[in-house]
Amino acid sequence: MTDLNLMKSDIQKAANLASVPYDAGAIDDVLTAYERGFTSQPSELRTTNKPQSKRSLNFRYLQFEFSENVLEIAINAGLIEADDSPAQQIIAEAYDRFPVIGSGIDGDTVKGLEKLWACLGIGPLDRLLTMETIPDAAKQVGDLYERYHLTKTNILGSDLTNDTMNIYFITDHPEHRKAETWRALFEELDFTVPSDAVLEACTGTPSIAMTFRWDQPGIERVCCYVAYPQITDLPVQFDADLTAYLETVPTQGDTRPLAILGFTSGRNGSYTKLETDYSGTIGLAFQNAVSLPMPVAL
Repeated sequence: MTDLNLMKSDIQKAANLASVPYDAGAIDDVLTAYERGFTSQPSELRTTNKPQSKRSLNFRYLQFEFSENVLEIAINAGLIEADDSPAQQIIAEAYDRFPVIGSGIDGDTVKGLEKLWACLGIGPLDRLLTMETIPDAAKQVGDLYERYHLTKTNILGSDLTNDTMNIYFITDHPEHRKAETWRALFEELDFTVPSDAVLEACTGTPSIAMTFRWDQPGIERVCCYVAYPQITDLPVQFDADLTAYLETVPTQGDTRPLAILGFTSGRNGSYTKLETDYSGTIGLAFQNAVSLPMPVAL
């Protein structure tokens, strides 16, 4: 079990380490509303190597053990007001349309609740593209999905504050183990192409996320996730502050936390996400995310 009072304090410590502001009340409101998830399920902390003025710190959990409607919880707790925004409606439709086998949320140290995740199990991309609330942008990229073997999905995410959504893809095709596959994708999208070392790291990603907007065509950005048990093995270098962050960020695990880097490139540039295992159990959540199939209809 995660000590929630200690987590509150540790989130503030992590914000200071990452040189980002925090609102203790906003943090407390999110942790209180989603107490069950944060106390009993895998959780992590997340920041980025964006310039300090654009950097944020998130705290999140991801779980596959019990049923909950993360949108309804947010509304009932007063974290958000129910509205007809696509960012809310896509989560509502996911719960109405699919068996949701897991869930998660992202809290921001200033904004409070930021993102909602509906875990649907591994299944075909087409089930998402037929949703009424899916952005047109996700349906208008031609045969890109097929050409890059991005046809299996597992999680749908919605950013309530930025009006974007993510589709998470399983990357288990042999072509995903080739650096040139990822180079070709970034080049085709006219995104910044990562270094050779990062492209090679991407060959080990079990899952990527593509971000879409409702008000713009095309893919907003692509993120490849790679786990590193030892931060000495990272293929990128960070400034002194973020290096110190990774070396000292709090955890309730028994060892220094697993780091998960999200190598991200998009129409507005590139950056790296720095996620660290807070509960000491985040590996279980990732294992479930990339192994559990969508339920079979009877």
